[in-house]
Amino acid sequence: MEYSRNSIVYRRAILLLLDSGVRISELLKIKIRNIDFDLMRIYLECTKNGKVGYEPFSEFSSDMIKELIRLNDNRVYSFWNFIHDRQLSKSDMKNFYRRLKGWTHLDRIHSHRFRKTFGTLLAQNGMAIEHIQKMLDHSRVTTTMIYIEHEKEKAFEEYHPYNNWKVA
Repeated sequence: MEYSRNSIVYRRAILLLLDSGVRISELLKIKIRNIDFDLMRIYLECTKNGKVGYEPFSEFSSDMIKELIRLNDNRVYSFWNFIHDRQLSKSDMKNFYRRLKGWTHLDRIHSHRFRKTFGTLLAQNGMAIEHIQKMLDHSRVTTTMIYIEHEKEKAFEEYHPYNNWKVA
């Protein structure tokens, strides 16, 4: 994979999708002025449901976001297509995923996969489902449960501490 300004933007987009759980439509509209490094949050002017909101990011993404800001030369949006000199679009990301599939030989690469991975990792690390629901901005916990993928092997590992009936 080449190391052009665009390739840096694409990589940073994927990492921020994983780190924040933000939707692709929200990610592409992130304005540099709406990134708060003190609170480690991104202010979203308009979410999927038409509300304003915040999404987190961690130290993992902090330096990468700062690199994007340096690359952008005082542009308004964080994610910029330097080849076409315009804001990065969903179709730009789809084209990148298509190329990424060829390089990695993975079948399913898409923006929503990173959002689901975000929720799954939070659950695996012990975050309460109700908090994950809020992080993903879901109105129902049942929607959040669809996002979180559970492995059967993990269920077997968890079984014995909870099934201690001591039957003689």
